[in-house]
Amino acid sequence: MKNIHIMHPEDFTFEGKDAVQNVLEILKSCMDHDNKFENHYSIKYDGAPAIVFGTDVNNGRFFVGTKSVFNKGIKKICYTNACIDYYYSDKPQLHQILTQCLKYLPRVSGIYQGDFIGFGDRQTTEFTPNTITYMFDNPPFQNIIMAVHTSYVGDTFDEMIALPDSGIMLPTNEGKVLFLNTIADQITDDRIFQNAFAYTYTAIIDTLEIIYEFPTFKTKAAKAKVLKLINSYIRDGRVLNAEDLAKETNIDFRIFELYVMITQLKEIVMNRFKCAEGYNTNVWAYLSNKEIECEGIVVSHINNWNRTVIKLVKRFDFSRANFNNPKFAEAN
Repeated sequence: MKNIHIMHPEDFTFEGKDAVQNVLEILKSCMDHDNKFENHYSIKYDGAPAIVFGTDVNNGRFFVGTKSVFNKGIKKICYTNACIDYYYSDKPQLHQILTQCLKYLPRVSGIYQGDFIGFGDRQTTEFTPNTITYMFDNPPFQNIIMAVHTSYVGDTFDEMIALPDSGIMLPTNEGKVLFLNTIADQITDDRIFQNAFAYTYTAIIDTLEIIYEFPTFKTKAAKAKVLKLINSYIRDGRVLNAEDLAKETNIDFRIFELYVMITQLKEIVMNRFKCAEGYNTNVWAYLSNKEIECEGIVVSHINNWNRTVIKLVKRFDFSRANFNNPKFAEAN
């Protein structure tokens, strides 16, 4: 499984009852202070683009690229500046980023993925690669600023498996690269959160018992259409009204009630974590000029050798701002 798209827990509502029950158990395990369920937590950065780099297992050559290195067709793997010119000459900003990454990233033996934050120049203290602004106490002097969060294992690019990991330690290439810490800390077992979680969890289980049929979609496009409708509500700041959504989609309104409750459960879980000081003591995150902790948390859950990865994001805060970011106007 590549780290190409990580789902929100509430979106599993449209994957069927078994998927919902699985994601509920993951959220429940996040409330376990002793982490008996082998969860791994990391900060989700709002960097762009995603950079994949390392040593090609097939030929031993160092490369850089985007998620396109995992394409089913042409894999855009860049070993040289000439490769970057060939694939990205029509995208000057991406071309510049990849050129500098090829020049300065350490020649590591594995394969990693990270979020590009910016170029250090000893003067700039604020970086806004996407929607969130990252502010440093002191201007970084390193050539490249990145948050690396995933390593890959496998004999070929097609077979590689993503291993999200906040404990990745990489050489900084003699101070030319600043790798931000991605550790997310569990900070509280406050009874109020435990009680709120138990109440909402029970309500979800009760709702599951009265839903006899989950929606089935003949095509991926049909399911995507429903998710796009929900995103339009978030983008416009509208409340996710189950009855209105049911009328627009012809799906049982209780499915959307379930969706909303899982969203609420997710946000209760997020209160257990703190990440504002978790990645670096001298960098802070801002959204629309308001200080925030971070974009969210990525949870990698292992159960019986099966790994599920989900992202915990406050969608009515971050996702709405992201949807309304002029950079992505055409995409939305």
